[in-house]
Amino acid sequence: MGIGEFLCRDDTERRRITELGRSIRPGAPFMLALFMVAGLAGTPAYGWLPLLPPALAFAAYGVMWVINPPRRERPELLVASALVFAEAMMTTSLAIARGPRGYGLVILTMPVLLAALVFPKRVVIASMAIGAATMSAVLLTTDIGEVRHTPPVAFVSIFVLCSLAVTAYVIRGLDDASRRSAFLDELTGALNRAALTPKLAELSYRASLTNEPVAVIVADIDHFKDINDARGHAHGDAVLREIVRRLNMCSGAEPIYRLGGDEFVVLLPGLNAAAAYDLAVGMCHAIATAPVDGTTVTMSFGVAASLMRGPFDFDACFARADAALYAAKREGRDRVHVAPHDAQGVPQDAQAVRDRADRAASGPAGQGHPSAGQGHPSADQQTVTDELEREFTIDMNRRLMLLSLPLVLGATIVIVASAPWFGWHTLIGPAVGAIPYYLLSWDAHRFRRPSRALFAGWAIFQTAIAAGFVAAYGAPLFALPLFVLLVPGGCAVFRSRRTTALGVGYTALLMTAVSFGLQAHRVLDNPAVLLFPLALLCEAAYVGAAVGRSAVAFRGAGIVDELTGLLNRTALGTRLIELESQATDTPRRVAIVLADLDRFKQLNDSHGHSCGDEVLRAVSDRIHGSLRSFDSAYRLGGEEFLLLLPDADLRAARQVAERLRVAVGSQPCGEQTVSISLGVAVTAPGKPFDYTDIFGRADKALYNAKRAGRDRVWVDEGSLPAVAPADHSGDRRAVTHSA
Repeated sequence: MGIGEFLCRDDTERRRITELGRSIRPGAPFMLALFMVAGLAGTPAYGWLPLLPPALAFAAYGVMWVINPPRRERPELLVASALVFAEAMMTTSLAIARGPRGYGLVILTMPVLLAALVFPKRVVIASMAIGAATMSAVLLTTDIGEVRHTPPVAFVSIFVLCSLAVTAYVIRGLDDASRRSAFLDELTGALNRAALTPKLAELSYRASLTNEPVAVIVADIDHFKDINDARGHAHGDAVLREIVRRLNMCSGAEPIYRLGGDEFVVLLPGLNAAAAYDLAVGMCHAIATAPVDGTTVTMSFGVAASLMRGPFDFDACFARADAALYAAKREGRDRVHVAPHDAQGVPQDAQAVRDRADRAASGPAGQGHPSAGQGHPSADQQTVTDELEREFTIDMNRRLMLLSLPLVLGATIVIVASAPWFGWHTLIGPAVGAIPYYLLSWDAHRFRRPSRALFAGWAIFQTAIAAGFVAAYGAPLFALPLFVLLVPGGCAVFRSRRTTALGVGYTALLMTAVSFGLQAHRVLDNPAVLLFPLALLCEAAYVGAAVGRSAVAFRGAGIVDELTGLLNRTALGTRLIELESQATDTPRRVAIVLADLDRFKQLNDSHGHSCGDEVLRAVSDRIHGSLRSFDSAYRLGGEEFLLLLPDADLRAARQVAERLRVAVGSQPCGEQTVSISLGVAVTAPGKPFDYTDIFGRADKALYNAKRAGRDRVWVDEGSLPAVAPADHSGDRRAVTHSA
């Protein structure tokens, strides 16, 4: 295995290295500057010469900043080279310094901590081993007398290095999980529109380097609307999941992207249209080979490719593939068509495809590109976001609690091993402080604001560690980095910048008080004794906060539908958990309105996906305008929407549904006249909220509205007052009830 493969084995790891490297890149000069200032303050004790190697590392970072690794083809090589060079320069600095080196070993932790945040586990383990070996080598070759006199100087520093590296790797794991949730379609497991954007940027850059073509396959399930209408959304969801499974089996390493509803796209770097046609034919056959849960399903495909030795223009390729797809639809479905420009002998009705391509090209430029939604967030979206942040805090704390057990055990072993030099009673303070820390941490989920409980536990534990220092015989200032062990995880958990700053400031105050309280004269003679641990504290805080912000940002992205700006299924799941937990204490009335655009499939087939996307965005804006201030709206997929109306009775729910029906049908949506059918269901007074039951009733009411002629509101029979007869009268725009 070469060094390149060891650092990064695939594009997924490379993308993660690039993204995480980009997130910490702005703060790296500040962190290097802190260590340089600490070294400058230590010149009376260490001399001026040790400043030269870190200055070279700082200059090398400046060169890397100009080169900009995220824009390079192999960014991991540049990042790894910079970290290895920094470790080498800092090791050289310690080797040529005069005086005791034990207080300066902390500087060797900085590159290892950054490596743990960016690289995969195998690289993290290797960097920890190299860092520990380097620390040992520095002490054994330059300061063996200090090691013989005080052995804890060596093993405390190695323990801190390994603990911080493991903590950084663990909190990085939650960021990875957040990225997956933001980029995956929850229903099918396919990648979503949000994942498509960075992929397009990557392919565009790679195509410019390799001059290879990129093929685009656009696929659409035939008559999917009929499947949904005949057998309901649950069966339609099962069909979508099975379709994605079969497409993935055919596509190999290339992922499937779900654009929405039953529309999918596949990007094939390095393939021309002919090769992509063969792959699409295999997909078409795989879908039609066997029924899905008793339903025969087929798909139509459109194929296009960029030019060899030409730029990859996704907008143009998508428009041509989309045109070919609708040519396949017109020719009878269950087939593959290639855009005329790419045909090269593939049999098809070229004239029909040209007509469709001309019509697509005549539209506004770039409309074929799946673009971000322009909708405005609902009032309830902030509530859901707050709930997700609370969930993030609890989830991150749960992970860190699992990690903190071995860390605390390791710290206990380190303190016990140091007892012959500093006394056994140093264990009393941390042992006492650990009790409230663990009690508050384990029960943090019981608090409405768990971060406050976690901060209180953290502050108590840090104070207890300070008490242990004060109680020690002598002055173990080389162990000040023990204060930093909780900092990366704490700063990742605390979502408030004020809380983070308060926690870091309190820890810095404790470290300063302990240092001056134990040996003020040593700190004044060599300020680096305190400044090096403080610099490590700032680095750990920055790393933790950067990962925490990134994870929450991706979770936030993961709750919003990329096309419409409405909340998605992930956000719905979170909101349902909240409502169902409330229902066990105080039952509240909740209404559900299911909405479905009428004949949207025909509109898509006639005018193309770009026109359909424009309609969906316009309808989403009108949904926002029809809601009450505390209601929320979700896009379930395709043209299907769900409105969740807490504390709404039947009258209020019907008003919202009718207001939306009128808003959609009164004016064109994206220059198209559309209508919408809606089904309404409400929980019975005094009964707990049961989502499965109420959704089933609303779904049945929706399809009653469809069968009755569409463009109407239909209320579920179980939601009607017992004394009210079912009302079937009125014209096609009347509010109707189910029988």
